[in-house]
Amino acid sequence: MRTRAGIVSATVGARLRGRTVTAPLRAAEPGETSVTVTGADPENARVQSSFSVTVLRPVGGLFDIELQFLSAVPPTHEATFQAAAAWWESTLAETELADVRFSAGQRTCSDTPQLSEAQTIDDLLILVSVVEIDGPGGTLGSAGPCLIRTSSLLPILGRMRFDVADFDRMERTGDLFELVLHEMAHVLGLGTLWERHGQLRNPSTAGVSRDTHFAGRAAIEAFDEAGGTAYTGGGKVPVENSTGLRGSDNSHWRASVFGNELMVAFQKSGIREPMSAITIRSLTDLGYAVNLDLAEPYRLPLAGARAAPDPDHVIFLGDDILREPIHVVDSEGRTVRVIGSDR
Repeated sequence: MRTRAGIVSATVGARLRGRTVTAPLRAAEPGETSVTVTGADPENARVQSSFSVTVLRPVGGLFDIELQFLSAVPPTHEATFQAAAAWWESTLAETELADVRFSAGQRTCSDTPQLSEAQTIDDLLILVSVVEIDGPGGTLGSAGPCLIRTSSLLPILGRMRFDVADFDRMERTGDLFELVLHEMAHVLGLGTLWERHGQLRNPSTAGVSRDTHFAGRAAIEAFDEAGGTAYTGGGKVPVENSTGLRGSDNSHWRASVFGNELMVAFQKSGIREPMSAITIRSLTDLGYAVNLDLAEPYRLPLAGARAAPDPDHVIFLGDDILREPIHVVDSEGRTVRVIGSDR
């Protein structure tokens, strides 16, 4: 983990309430660091625990993400969702999308409530639910856009659905923020709107692996800058095409090339996966204005340095694409056409 002094300061003299220690943190400047808490009893027996802290630069920008929770979510989990939304708001701060007005009673995503009152969305509304899906260790969730704009084909409304059986474990291992950040990227269009924007080449089909790649110019430039000039495996930027990674084809970066990057189809438990400039700049190819300040240092791994991930410490993120029709709507929220769910 990268650490840097002067990111946050902690109040000394925290009070113990039951089994919970509370200590206010004061942000100093944007960046990432770690905070270590040390406890000692009268006999000088000690215990330590550390956690990461990310301070985002003030948003103050044009792009707004609103979260609507459709199920009860503990405050600590809700804070994680809000932090992920703030991260993306900062990264897309210079993006301004057209407002869309909806009348009361209009349906949003499938199997979600109709709007109870008229609403104007600026820029993106995400419906969040944490429900029972298939128990621990199965499908962690699914995410993607439900409604997109006629002009830009960028999302107005999307959905993220997570399995409650996995949430506490992900929080304990420190992986929950990255999971939410990853799924929110799918709502924004990463892996879900590539084909609609004409940027996905040679999509793979069931049982057939092809040279699937993302052809956006900005993403290719970032790929080359990260060491991709030496890549000879096919078209750039390589997209997952392995029939062995269930449900990840055509929607994630190719794990055999990218290794440890946030938008491949798995996470290493307890390990921070970087959000690379390749991922952020790929959103430019979809029409967003991006700020690269939050891109994290990343280099493509050397071919000989790649190793198969330890299955006991891998969190599989494939099969996480929301597979339902996408409605293309006008400025009044009226459906102009429907894009099928075959993506």
